[in-house]
Amino acid sequence: MDPTQHRKPINASEAAEYLGISVSTLSKRRVFGGGPKYLKLGRRVVYDPRDLDAWLNAHRRASTSRPGRSGIGTVRAGVLKGDPAPASAGRKCCVQGNSVNSTGAAQARELILAELRRANFRLRQRRRYLETIHRRSCLRGICRKS
Repeated sequence: MDPTQHRKPINASEAAEYLGISVSTLSKRRVFGGGPKYLKLGRRVVYDPRDLDAWLNAHRRASTSRPGRSGIGTVRAGVLKGDPAPASAGRKCCVQGNSVNSTGAAQARELILAELRRANFRLRQRRRYLETIHRRSCLRGICRKS
């Protein structure tokens, strides 16, 4: 099939199979970010195969030592020899004492925000549960708060 030809959008389970990941992983990446672009048609979530291909190509790696780099080099203190010094070369991480580049800080910030969202969701779930229990006890006439 010609890549410029229009292809029919596919649903989440077909997209997950196409990408080789589980449906739940695909939905988590859609919610928290980092997944392929999607289309929302009413309540349905569909994916354009061209977007899936673009997402796969964006995640192509040549080695595990330097994400996003395809060249070969010697790694020393997180910087390839011959690379210009990053803007944050002198800054140290407050936790580990390692040098931090701006993308690492952004990734750490995103991880922290995602964890805060999950914790906030769990708190809201717990609050709803307690409110439901209180409402039921009030209806039965055994409420302790009144």
